[in-house]
Amino acid sequence: MKKFANYLVILCSVLLLSSCGGKNNTGGGSDPSGGGVDPSGGFSQDGAVRQVVLEHWLDDIIEPAFLNYQKKLDDLAKVSDAFVQERNSHNLGNLKTQWLESYKAFQRVLIFDFGFAERSFFVQRANTYPTSPAKIKKNIALLKSNKTKEIALFPTGAGELLVYQGFPALDYLLFDDEAQAKLFEGEDAQATAQYIQLLVQTMKLTCDKIVTRLKTSHNTYVQALGTASSSSFSQTLNGFIRAYEKYIRAEKVGYAVGKINVQNGKPAPTIIEAYYNNQHSKDLLLVALHASQDFFNGKSFKDGKDGVGVYDILVEKKYKKLADNINHQYDLIYKKLESMPQNFRDLALKNNAPMKDLYDLLQKNVAYYKSQMLAALAVSVNFQDTDGD
Repeated sequence: MKKFANYLVILCSVLLLSSCGGKNNTGGGSDPSGGGVDPSGGFSQDGAVRQVVLEHWLDDIIEPAFLNYQKKLDDLAKVSDAFVQERNSHNLGNLKTQWLESYKAFQRVLIFDFGFAERSFFVQRANTYPTSPAKIKKNIALLKSNKTKEIALFPTGAGELLVYQGFPALDYLLFDDEAQAKLFEGEDAQATAQYIQLLVQTMKLTCDKIVTRLKTSHNTYVQALGTASSSSFSQTLNGFIRAYEKYIRAEKVGYAVGKINVQNGKPAPTIIEAYYNNQHSKDLLLVALHASQDFFNGKSFKDGKDGVGVYDILVEKKYKKLADNINHQYDLIYKKLESMPQNFRDLALKNNAPMKDLYDLLQKNVAYYKSQMLAALAVSVNFQDTDGD
């Protein structure tokens, strides 16, 4: 892969110098795919390399992706405001279109669930599913009665309070036949439109706070060097891997087909992204997968150019086989998805064998990322997997 030359000059020179010393150092470590792991040397010892990588991550990938998400939410807010002002089929169509655009933009940032974003529960607020139609209806009744303050859209933790907001709640309100009909008729029509507006405003407010924090904490992020659990490198990688394991592998695929124990090992086909829309489950998964692979390879979100990624660090530390295995696993996942329909809901209900196979392919990269890659980079896992798989 062709990367930014100045990044590689720093990376290569530091790793070359560090290979001359260090405990049990054999030129950067043996490939975990063919033997033991020696994480000594290079990246874990030199601040210049780490800072270059962190600056690239923040300036070229993380912040631009959140700015894009912010822009899409701004557009979604405009069309939701227009729908409140005039509830017609044209404005509803615009609302549905922008829902999907915003949902796709969200997939590009869900892998950056660490630090302030994690503490804000931004993923849970935006994408907890299955949603609860009963709780949504209760909130609409509260809104209709001017009791907006009783609608707890900003809980302090992730859990039951999150099941009536975000993209899944909008999915229900915009695409369920019964809910959609109530947007134009009945005594709850205006309150329902206003609830949609409130949900969008809530997501936008959360995103705005994250963008502000990214801008004001730039120096703090790029200067938190090292590979300890408090370092930016560790927090970013752990957040990335946790998101891949939980939000991509488990929630988008595993729960629905019973590969993860949420219903005594039985399939839970209602745990499907875009369940009511029923057309874009695969699209959303693909966006999230490409975002995760792009981050691994260091591809800039800002301009699409290649920069230093985890792939390059692994290669320079003599773990090229592992780095290539990870990218090859993505190829296998994409190939499997080519033969699968857009509609995951019917697939999970009627013939979930392809989704089970897909889950197994996704799981392979969890092992590569969580066990082998972090060990190669001398980074400890700072989260626990409690999904019972």
